Amino acid sequence: MTNVDAIAVAWAPRVLSILRIMAGLLLLAHGTAKILKFPVVPNLANLDLSSLPGIAGFLELIGGALLVIGLFTRPRRAAFTRALTTASLQRSIASSSSISRRPVRARGASTPRAASSP
Repeated sequence: MTNVDAIAVAWAPRVLSILRIMAGLLLLAHGTAKILKFPVVPNLANLDLSSLPGIAGFLELIGGALLVIGLFTRPRRAAFTRALTTASLQRSIASSSSISRRPVRARGASTPRAASSP
């Protein structure tokens, strides 16, 4: 084993712990902004706690705290993956509906013109 490999093996658990703690603190910050209203975010001032972002705020608050201390990481990961996939799919479907309002024309088709009045 080379010296670089020995350093990588020795530091891998430390780096993964730092990554886990930082991800947990990031989730905790988003959850506190949504649920506890701290720090104050103007877009989240009138957040309904029974809506999807409100429920996500509860998951972020509880899951972030659990991630920081390292409890229930695998079951919580499954719940977060399910919730975040649902949220991102709903968001992409909502944003794609605004794009589909424009008419789609086949290549080479002429644009429709208003009928001329006599």
